[in-house]
Amino acid sequence: MYLVSAQEMREMDRMAMEQLGIPPAVLMENAGAALAREIAARYPDRRRVTVLCGAGNNGGDGFVAARWLANRGAEVTVCFLGTVDRLSPESALHYRILRQMGERVRWLECSQETGHWEAVRRQLAQTDLVVDALFGVGLSRPVTGHLAQVIGWVNESQAVVVAADIPSGVNADTGAVEGAAVEADVTVTFGCPKRGHYLFPGAQLRGELVVADISIPSWLAEPAGVKGRLLTAEQVAAWLPVRRVHSHKGTYGHVLVIGGSREMVGAPVFAASAALAGGAGYVTMAVPEPVLAQAAVLEPTAVFWPWPAEAGRFSSRHWPSSLAEEVKARRVTAAVLGPGIGRLPEPRQWLESLLALPVPLVVDADGLNMLSGHLDLLTVRRDVPTVLTPHPGEMARLCQTTVADLEGRRWDVAARFAGEHGVAVVLKGTHTLMAFPDGSVWVNPTGAPALAKAGSGDVLAGLMAAFLAQGLPLEEAVGAAVFVHALAGRHAAVPSPHSSKPSILIAAIGTVLAELQGNQGP
Repeated sequence: MYLVSAQEMREMDRMAMEQLGIPPAVLMENAGAALAREIAARYPDRRRVTVLCGAGNNGGDGFVAARWLANRGAEVTVCFLGTVDRLSPESALHYRILRQMGERVRWLECSQETGHWEAVRRQLAQTDLVVDALFGVGLSRPVTGHLAQVIGWVNESQAVVVAADIPSGVNADTGAVEGAAVEADVTVTFGCPKRGHYLFPGAQLRGELVVADISIPSWLAEPAGVKGRLLTAEQVAAWLPVRRVHSHKGTYGHVLVIGGSREMVGAPVFAASAALAGGAGYVTMAVPEPVLAQAAVLEPTAVFWPWPAEAGRFSSRHWPSSLAEEVKARRVTAAVLGPGIGRLPEPRQWLESLLALPVPLVVDADGLNMLSGHLDLLTVRRDVPTVLTPHPGEMARLCQTTVADLEGRRWDVAARFAGEHGVAVVLKGTHTLMAFPDGSVWVNPTGAPALAKAGSGDVLAGLMAAFLAQGLPLEEAVGAAVFVHALAGRHAAVPSPHSSKPSILIAAIGTVLAELQGNQGP
């Protein structure tokens, strides 16, 4: 599913109107009618409806919804918070049509000139349902003054709140709150979901999201230059590796996990176990020699490759000779670098040799933190995929910024880094972003608070490597791993998200794969 910016949606609107000949008033009619149908289906007993309409096209959608709801028998009051002379031609058309309904619709018109704000407050205090059609995706300035006060009254009311396209006050591109923002129970968006629906704090303000078809064909997204995608279960299910009857362990790839230290023995084990749960035929764990015995007890299915150590950690001054040739000889098809590795002194040459491995590489945890001081190593573009899987703190270090600054620009920061360095960036969070070197950005709509626990990232890195090892293309391997990992987090939250552990998360991977693949047998 496509995920658009405000400008990309405007371009799709323009193409629908100019190339397909759909009149703008018809698109507005379709949007308002879809909004009204969703409200009527969900809330048939909410009879007293207040529709807040601004002077932009979002207000026009509200005029149409008000007419449809009134025709269905609702007691509709329209609060028009603007002036008629500022309405677009299509909004003005639907305003006039609604005005022709006479007493079937009650009106309150407020502006800086006319006042009547107290009447709006009283109306919101006694309504059953509020339709927010004030600003939509066209918001270009912070909401202040009387309009911010109205939004405050909406949020204080006991009414159900349904937003048209996006809650007023939420930036459709960044999810940021521009001054004040509506807290919606449901948002009905038109054509395509917007970036701000999945970026915080907007993602927390939209409530349940419904995407309504208003007759803009999805194939217009490509010529409109849309770069965003939203993962879906159907899409991921089609990507997952198929387990064939006539096959053997060599068919399903070989994952090399490079990690571990005296302080963090479990991290590479979680990655290795997740790779096995994701279907990898072989997993080799390259660990510092002193921790080999402990790791072997925790995951005896793996093959072990002890590396030189100093003080219980990898030695950044020594590594196996002819490393790339050894990896080829072992028939490794994907590698993970970082789980539990710690920060090694003077890691540059060590990192350089690992980045030269001739297989897809997933870099996680302290692998990222060490790499942040040597980003120039990424200027040598690899012939095979490189995936970085930072949480916000690690991404901030990679970009030499603050977490607060990063979180306000997640999409742009991840996309720019991926493009500049030729890597895939998996910026973890409630709605994980996946940015790719070609400029595309995928967003995962699922997630679980059970994943907010040490070890979850190790599991994701191992699962991702398993899909890469089995030959999935970069975007499919990354997207499938993030999606499956998030759903496994939901399973691991039973009976409580407080008690989940990486081992429970790994055990749930098979359940999720079976669900997505329709419980396919052999």
